[in-house]
Amino acid sequence: MKVILTENLYKVGEAGGVVEVKNGFARNFLLPKGKAVLANKNNLQRVESIKKKAEEARLKLVAELKESASVLEGKILTFEMNSDKEGKLYGSVSDVEIISKIKELFGLEVKRRMVEIPEKIKSVGEFQVILHFGSSVDVTINVLVKNSEMEILKTEEVEEESKAAPQEDNLPTEEA
Repeated sequence: MKVILTENLYKVGEAGGVVEVKNGFARNFLLPKGKAVLANKNNLQRVESIKKKAEEARLKLVAELKESASVLEGKILTFEMNSDKEGKLYGSVSDVEIISKIKELFGLEVKRRMVEIPEKIKSVGEFQVILHFGSSVDVTINVLVKNSEMEILKTEEVEEESKAAPQEDNLPTEEA
């Protein structure tokens, strides 16, 4: 079935484009939700007005996305995590944790599909994470992972105790 899209649809086409889709997809999804109209003579003459409306909506959306992205530009998210002596985390920093930190600090709603973590964050250090807001609006934020203070203190206490305590394993034993 040929339809004219009234808005941009991922993997389907651009607004104002005439596309061939399966009948069920058009009848059950595109047409009832107003995402497309049938490609008949009357509607084909309106293609330019549909494209113009879609372009205005796209420009408005891009402006909103750029505003949201500018809030996060150059920001550093800091996570305190438990790790071993070499700096390997007992777990990892995931996209879910990054999203919740962004919501907590900046009040922005970010979806999981928007977060791109180039390398897994499984150690202490600084990492770059890319947020894709859509319509070629991307922002890179830094994620700083530190060892939690409690874990450092516990490690130091254990090391001090092991140095202070005499080692009983090396002492000669008296056998009667």
